[in-house]
Amino acid sequence: MIKSTYVSCWSQSAKALRALALLASAILLGALPQSANAAEWPAKTELPSEIVRPDSAESLPPSDAMAVHETVIRVYLAEDSRDFEALGQLVTDDLLHAHSVFGTVRGRDAFVAFVRDGPQYFDRIRHQAMNIVTRKISETEAEALSYILVISIYPDQEAKAPAFPRIIGHGVVRDRLLKQDGRWRIAERIYDQMAVSAAFISNPEDREHFGRSLVPDE
Repeated sequence: MIKSTYVSCWSQSAKALRALALLASAILLGALPQSANAAEWPAKTELPSEIVRPDSAESLPPSDAMAVHETVIRVYLAEDSRDFEALGQLVTDDLLHAHSVFGTVRGRDAFVAFVRDGPQYFDRIRHQAMNIVTRKISETEAEALSYILVISIYPDQEAKAPAFPRIIGHGVVRDRLLKQDGRWRIAERIYDQMAVSAAFISNPEDREHFGRSLVPDE
């Protein structure tokens, strides 16, 4: 009886695996109908070739490259910990901060106020910079390109706890930095091609809009 039950379960599992394999093949080959919005999602990530290609990305001196990396990361640490003094130290006075979801903020004071006055964007959330690469523009100017992963770490209700932590979104971040008084500061930060979880933004048109490559003021 035990052997018969085991064989039956194995047979059912094998059938289920074959069905999943057929379904995956059908999706990959386009045999299944796709949603009306499927074609609107970008097939590739748009990235500036001048910083991606090693033959056109002039390297920063090691100490400057490390300082730029740390500046990119420290902004997120300051945002997550609400260290407003640190935020002010990490950006230039005339900062341009453009976000495909949250819009554009100009100036150091306005940026600090955005973080301070927008707890709904930062409470119980952590930001992680990934795949950071840099490019030297001059002795006092550099560019950085990275991915951003945004994670909601705690629920607002205990009943939701099994679903946490969970990913809110992922995007591309382009930074331009200036070296002022021996310290690298972010003068321009652009978030674009943000893929936002439908659990947070259900409207597919909004999510498609946020996923575009952003040109500030457009």
